Amino acid sequence: MELFKTMVQLQLMLFLLILTGIAVRKLKMVDEKSRKALSDLLINLILPCNIIHSFMGDMDISPEFLKNCILSLVISAAIQVAATLGSKLLFRPFAREKKSVMSYGMICSNSSFIGLPVAGAIYSDLGVLYTSIFQLPIRFTMWTAGLALFTDVDRKAAIKKSCSIPAS
Repeated sequence: MELFKTMVQLQLMLFLLILTGIAVRKLKMVDEKSRKALSDLLINLILPCNIIHSFMGDMDISPEFLKNCILSLVISAAIQVAATLGSKLLFRPFAREKKSVMSYGMICSNSSFIGLPVAGAIYSDLGVLYTSIFQLPIRFTMWTAGLALFTDVDRKAAIKKSCSIPAS
């Protein structure tokens, strides 16, 4: 029952945040430049800090924990491969523009943005840690196969760039 209560509270909080976002947009409190700055702040600072914070929690790094991390990574990679191949088969009859959008929606979920806060609210730091590990193949696919859907990108170069640490 406690988990149900937590989920309802979380859903209400997310709903209120959505309503706040709608109100801010309708009242034109944030222009396009500010909106991009807020998105960049979320993606480049807040989410990474949330992930780093989850690694600093009091958790036991046991063989079982490492096995679960590897299992999470393997399951996520398998899902990404299945989603990528499935999108190629499912959306074959559609025009390139529609096919690209539908394929991207299938292979690149929005779980990075909403998944981490939800996992953190329900399962605390351990949930954020597991979710972060699960996200690795999703983010890799997003910046390789996802990018290739909308641009003429060299796949090998995209993979190489995704595996390297960007220079500051």
